[in-house]
Amino acid sequence: IAEEHFRYELQMVCVLSGFRTGPVSQLGEAVILEAFMVHARSVDSFFSEEPNSGPDHTGVSAQNYLAAWKRDHVLTEKERQVINRRIAHLERERTLAGFTWTDKDRHDIAVRLVTRAKEFVGQLAADSTDRALLFTSAVSSCDDLLRTTHVISVGGEVERKPRERAVFSSTAEPETFRSGGGTLLP
Repeated sequence: IAEEHFRYELQMVCVLSGFRTGPVSQLGEAVILEAFMVHARSVDSFFSEEPNSGPDHTGVSAQNYLAAWKRDHVLTEKERQVINRRIAHLERERTLAGFTWTDKDRHDIAVRLVTRAKEFVGQLAADSTDRALLFTSAVSSCDDLLRTTHVISVGGEVERKPRERAVFSSTAEPETFRSGGGTLLP
């Protein structure tokens, strides 16, 4: 079951990285951004947290499947800080001053998470082909999802179209996050 949850989380990261509300509303964009953040944080935690064991622990990590897995965050410290501040609880300040996220930033995070997922599946395959197969579909479906933009129209219909080449081919590092000129608040 954990493998199905991982597939869901990773696929949501990929889908939400390409979701747009078009002219619908700033609120719609905020909903998409926050949903993306929740799923990105979940996938990042899978790769970076210690394995859980015992009857009171229900979470799983990559090390539950591959003991030799090197735990490391995909998200930068600043990205995790922004995500936690934005979605963890109510605060006076939900943002870091001057820190904004663009569509390209979401896409770049998704690409980094999928790249890490591919590394995990590759290492897992060398250790246990059967276990690797449990995660393969999650990773393979993301390549197509990362090439697609989903636009929600005013009427609520979702249109799928190829993502612009400039966005898809991005290889930007996490430090390309924009500073100045905006906040995460809608």
